[in-house]
Amino acid sequence: CSDKCFNTWGGYQCSCESGYKLSADNRTCVDVDECDEFERKGVSKEYYLCVGKCHNTPGSFRCSCPHGYRLGTDERTCQDINECDETNSCGGDDQICLNTRGGHRCNRIDCPSGYERDRTHKSRCKKTHATAVCTDRSCISEDLREPMAYTYNYLTFTSNMSIPATGYLDLFTMRGPVLSVTTVQFELTLNSARVGAAGVAPATRDYFQMRRTAFNEAMVSLAKPIQGPQDIELELEVKLYHGGTYGGSAKAILYIYVTEYSF
Repeated sequence: CSDKCFNTWGGYQCSCESGYKLSADNRTCVDVDECDEFERKGVSKEYYLCVGKCHNTPGSFRCSCPHGYRLGTDERTCQDINECDETNSCGGDDQICLNTRGGHRCNRIDCPSGYERDRTHKSRCKKTHATAVCTDRSCISEDLREPMAYTYNYLTFTSNMSIPATGYLDLFTMRGPVLSVTTVQFELTLNSARVGAAGVAPATRDYFQMRRTAFNEAMVSLAKPIQGPQDIELELEVKLYHGGTYGGSAKAILYIYVTEYSF
């Protein structure tokens, strides 16, 4: 025996240390590739042996994590590094740092022409008021063509996030005025979906749903799992009506970052 030998009635039996197994000759011990064993049995090595990557070693295995993660104390799971908290990743007051699984994003808000940053809300741009007073009806109508404000919102979730049994995963709520004389209309548009790797299908509008959840309130939800990595931009517009008369609009821009990994 190459390792342990046990005497038996009329013969002997070989055995091996943990992490090794007997070869076909029943004498020699060979290394067990735990990573491969789990994979061949149909059990995902990424989710059972290691959340990240599994590496076979003589008599055992070790786990490692992708960039942006650190190995947990159990030496199997991967914990996200919050770059926004641990490092000064984004400089300047005009940037918003969003931690993502395995990384982070520095989001800078550049207001459209004719708008300025709202000092009371870091992520909002409001319309710059003209110095001249506009009282003509046609002038007022022209002024109402553009939204009164833009708000910028940043969301992130992992690749192929599962959808609850309800059929949707709530992401964002937008509320209009609570006055009973004011009614609102909501409209959700997908502006863009940019994938970050070959073979990744870009999300389309039907991956999301919008539903009314209360008076003058709407919820944007995820209806289908989205493969990452990809960046998605949604636009939720709310139009206000006062006593049936159009009173203006506002837009919420939703930037969604779907990360590469499912953990």
